[in-house]
Amino acid sequence: MLTQRPGRCDGFSMIEVLVTMVIISVGLLGAAALQVKSMQYAYSSYQHTIATVQANDAVERLWANVCALPTKFSDIEEDWKAAWKDDTRLPKWSGDIDDKDSGTYTITIGWYDRFEEEDEEDRQVVITTAIPQLPGCP
Repeated sequence: MLTQRPGRCDGFSMIEVLVTMVIISVGLLGAAALQVKSMQYAYSSYQHTIATVQANDAVERLWANVCALPTKFSDIEEDWKAAWKDDTRLPKWSGDIDDKDSGTYTITIGWYDRFEEEDEEDRQVVITTAIPQLPGCP
């Protein structure tokens, strides 16, 4: 049987309970912030994947029209942009195919990342490919 001494209370005081609740609350808020950041990075990774798919699509369009490249380059670029213009997965995206010299093409895709504080393109994928002139092409 427990006996209590006069003037002494056993158990937790209200202040100890409140301090414990504050510590646990801070820990839970930290875990929630970590989860939010994780979701933001996953979404940014998803957008980067979409941009890479768009760039690879441009490379495939160039290869598919390898014989028409010298004369139809601007048409190929316009068709590529038209195919992706309504894609909402990359906010405010822009794409460009640059014909640096004979057979070397640089595809650049930029987009706005809504989790960054700036209101301009801040993410970019750049792919450079070499497409030779094939014999037998007119």
